[in-house]
Amino acid sequence: MMLWKEQVFIIVLFVVMLIAGGWYLFFTPDPLRMYSDYPSIGSTSIDKIKSFEVGEDKTLIQKEIGEGYETSRLDEKGIWESTVVYKKIENREVRLIKFYFTGEKLSSVVIN
Repeated sequence: MMLWKEQVFIIVLFVVMLIAGGWYLFFTPDPLRMYSDYPSIGSTSIDKIKSFEVGEDKTLIQKEIGEGYETSRLDEKGIWESTVVYKKIENREVRLIKFYFTGEKLSSVVIN
């Protein structure tokens, strides 16, 4: 039979876990990513995504544009691949723009 101190400890632990879960759901930038269109594996949600330009040393130079997400990975040949999708508001229309960066090649696609 459990002592009352053990019961109080279990109840307090349960309440702390509930508060932590609520804090995560309501105060993180994108807590429900698993239920959205964002890819869930190997991605980073970014509040202020940047536009990308290729610099002199083949690195990406960033300029702030809007909201979006970025995914990066190494392919089987060891080439770094990065995909950036961001929302941009032009003339009161929301546009989704996707950038692909593979090795030394940078390309972009306007989704809508």
